Amino acid sequence: MLTPQNLPKLTQVHISQVQAGVMLVNLGTLLELDEHPQHYCLIICRMGEKQVLKFDKDIFLVVE
Repeated sequence: MLTPQNLPKLTQVHISQVQAGVMLVNLGTLLELDEHPQHYCLIICRMGEKQVLKFDKDIFLVVE
C-alpha cells in the first residue's frame, strides 16, 4: 500500500523491466506481463479483482 512513509522507496523503471509481484503505484500488484508486437498487457490485482491494462512499449512505470 502506498503511504507517505514509503514514498522514498519509489522507483521508475521501463515497462520491459517490471516483474510479477511488484506494486505498481496507484494501480495494484502486477500478476503477469505479456509482450505483444505493439504494446505490453499488464494483468494486475486491484481491489481483489484481476484487471488487464495495455501500455505502449516506451512507457516507464513507478513501482514500490
